[in-house]
Amino acid sequence: MGSTNPPAAVASTSGASVAGAGDDDFFTTPSPLQARPSFSTAGGLDVFDSTSSHSSAQHSPGTKCKRGALDHKCDTLAEAFYRSSIDTLQICLQLEQERTRHERMLETECTKREEMRIQHKREEKECDERIRARDRDMVMEMVRLLASQASGEQDARQNTSNNNNTDSSFNLPAL
Repeated sequence: MGSTNPPAAVASTSGASVAGAGDDDFFTTPSPLQARPSFSTAGGLDVFDSTSSHSSAQHSPGTKCKRGALDHKCDTLAEAFYRSSIDTLQICLQLEQERTRHERMLETECTKREEMRIQHKREEKECDERIRARDRDMVMEMVRLLASQASGEQDARQNTSNNNNTDSSFNLPAL
């Protein structure tokens, strides 16, 4: 048999082997059940990873080297993803801590404002009480002054009346 058998070449690209085409290991491709998709390329074409134990290419040093490089790339990507996840979680934690700190500051400010409002109300109440007390004291002082003035006028009238009574022959009752 010749090495360039056209039916064998067609068979190797279509995924089927042709009986009597020569070495089965060389021209056999894995069946769809033996091939599994490992990842998709950017163009949307699936790249298949052969899991066939019959393939001699799987055991070759070149394939092992490629698989090792692929494993290394996968490990590198996994490590980068892991680091990125950690960084993302740290950023989320920092944001949450900042939000909590901000909420505490707002609560503290609200508490201070409430305390100041209560203090202001207390001071206003005390001021109003002092003003009412002064007003009461002023009214009482005015009543005393008016009472003393009325008493003084009454005394003056009585004195005038007594003076007039002593001069006259009859006494008028004091008012």
